[in-house]
Amino acid sequence: MSIKSIKRQTGISLIEILVSTAVGLLLLSAAASVAISSLSSNKNSLINGKAAEDLQTMMNTITRDVRRAGYNFNAELGTETDNQRFRKIWFFNETATGSGQFKCMVFRYDRYPESSNLVQPGNGTVDTGDVRGLRLNANQLETLITTTTVVPTTCPTTGWAAISSSANLKLSGTSALTFEPKQVMLMDGSFVVDSLIITLTGNAANANPITISETIQLRNRPIKQ
Repeated sequence: MSIKSIKRQTGISLIEILVSTAVGLLLLSAAASVAISSLSSNKNSLINGKAAEDLQTMMNTITRDVRRAGYNFNAELGTETDNQRFRKIWFFNETATGSGQFKCMVFRYDRYPESSNLVQPGNGTVDTGDVRGLRLNANQLETLITTTTVVPTTCPTTGWAAISSSANLKLSGTSALTFEPKQVMLMDGSFVVDSLIITLTGNAANANPITISETIQLRNRPIKQ
């Protein structure tokens, strides 16, 4: 009579289960950490990108207006009276003595009457409606929309309106907006502003600093006062 041997059934021990579970948890933890880090990085990239976009929009608003500085409906031939001269530009509140960078700018260009039927705007005479300006005030970028004089002696204190408002960006610091004129001296000793460097600095919602700078040509070459 043959006797068949009976093999014992073997399985996974408790220790093996615990070890494999621990290894699995470690792998899952590492994968989760990588995923969270990637999500955080993507979120910061989106925040920075949106803030940079808003900052560029502000810059475009500024440069569009500044490029008109000195424009006159009637070409200036050097025979105008003073109240017909639009080619004047003022810079106030220098960031530091001798820095050549300013926090407030006032300029003029022939704005009224506005253009219609393909006719250029303006009437050839300077009035208060032709005076414009830019400054930073209480973390707000502002434009000068009303004034009582066509010849400012200081940065105006009234007549400003905010043109920047963004939840994604905060303009902060005493030099968040600066103007750096590049001048050329004329034969009579006066200086015309040939180009202007505008710098904007702000903080994104995640507190990351963002700075953009743009050099614009002033084709009407206003005279620095």
